[in-house]
Amino acid sequence: MLIIMDVILNMSNQDTIRNAIAKSGIRYNRLSKLIGVHPVTISRWCSDRPTPIRESNIYNVARALDKEVKWLNKSKTECELVEPSGVIEPEKKEELTAQYLDRELQKLTGLSYAELFEHYNRLVFENVKLKEGIGETVKRLVAEEMGKVK
Repeated sequence: MLIIMDVILNMSNQDTIRNAIAKSGIRYNRLSKLIGVHPVTISRWCSDRPTPIRESNIYNVARALDKEVKWLNKSKTECELVEPSGVIEPEKKEELTAQYLDRELQKLTGLSYAELFEHYNRLVFENVKLKEGIGETVKRLVAEEMGKVK
């Protein structure tokens, strides 16, 4: 019974999320990449079938759509997605900045920060190996030349 009640109570949040996604025009595939859920999950949220949505996913959708969550009751069964107030709590600022940068990197490159960092590290490692190889070659050539001079 509690599970049924939870699903019914979450319908208000589901309606809010469904309407916000529809209004934004964002594609399910794009949104799923931004918030880290499968596109089928988003499809379920946007269906008429009652589907519970985790609080964390409500926040994730809001951030992806550049909105804030405004809870209408203490039990967090009803919410609205509203325009950002511009006031960011200090402890959230770093987290939001990192999420924003990751989202912008994904828009520009199609890769997450972690994927770009992995590519960067690989390139740095290859560059170091190349420089070490060049250094060893130069040392060998200098040694050979020095041997010829004597």
